[in-house]
Amino acid sequence: ADARVLKQGSVVLATSSIINQQLHEWVPDATRRLICKLRVVMNFVARVEENLRDLGTEARRKHPGVKEASERAILTLRTCQAKYVAAVRKATSTPGSVHPTTRHFRSQDVLRPFLLAANYPDASARILDIALGGIELLLDGDAVCDGDEMHIVRVLGIQAGVCCDTLGRAESSSGHSGMRAGVGAAGSAAAGAVGAVIGGSWSVFGGSSGSGSVGGATSSSGGKPSSSDGAIAPSSSAAADDVGGLPHGIASSGTHAIHSTRSVKEDEAAARRILKLLIIIVA
Repeated sequence: ADARVLKQGSVVLATSSIINQQLHEWVPDATRRLICKLRVVMNFVARVEENLRDLGTEARRKHPGVKEASERAILTLRTCQAKYVAAVRKATSTPGSVHPTTRHFRSQDVLRPFLLAANYPDASARILDIALGGIELLLDGDAVCDGDEMHIVRVLGIQAGVCCDTLGRAESSSGHSGMRAGVGAAGSAAAGAVGAVIGGSWSVFGGSSGSGSVGGATSSSGGKPSSSDGAIAPSSSAAADDVGGLPHGIASSGTHAIHSTRSVKEDEAAARRILKLLIIIVA
C-alpha cells in the first residue's frame, strides 16, 4: 500500500512538472515580464502594509496619533492599489504604454505615520526600527512624493541628535572608567558621519547650514547636542500627534535635548541606519 501511494505521488509530481514546463513555453516573454513586475509591486504593497500594521500595534498605547495615522495609511494604500490595477489594465490594453511601477503609490498619507513615529525623540527601539524600515522601503520603491525628503531629513535629524547625545555620553563614561569603549567609539564615528551628511542634505533642500546640523556630532563633548549651535531638538508632543500635517521636527534654538530611553547598542544601530537613509536621499 505504501509503495502504491509513493508511486501515485511520483506520478502527480511528474505531471505537475510537465504542466509547468508547458505553461512556461506557452506564455509569451512579454507576459512573463509583466507577471514579474506585478509580483514585485504586490510584494512592495504587502511589505508596506505589514509595516503600517506593526507600527499601529506598537504605538497604540503610548502614541495613539501614530496608530490612527497608520490605519488611515492602510486605507490610502488600498486605494492606491486599486488605482494601480486600473492603470495596469489600461496599459495592457494600449500597445506601447509604459506599465506603472511602485512610484504609483506615492502618498503623503502613507509616509505620514512613519514620520510621526520617528518624530518622537523618546521613541522605543521597536517603534523607531519599524518607522525607519518603512521610510527605507518607500525610498527604495521611489514612493516618496517630491519635496517630502525634507520632512524625512528633519525627523532623521531628531533621532540623530538623540543618538549623538547617548553615544557621546557612553564614550565619555567609558573613557573615564577605563572600560572598553568599543561600542561608544564606533557609535560616535557613525553619529559624526550622520551629522556631516545631515548638514549636506539639508542644504540640498534649501535649509540653512545651522538648522539642519546635528549639534554636537562633531563637537568636543563627544556628540552631545548643544542648543547654542542650531542643534536639532525634539518637537512638542502636540506637533508629533498632528496627524493632519507632516511634522517639522526641528525646534528653535534654546530647547533642550531629551535623552534616549534606548540602550547604547540600540542607538548605535539607529545611527547607522539613519546614515544609510540619508545616503539614499542625497545619492
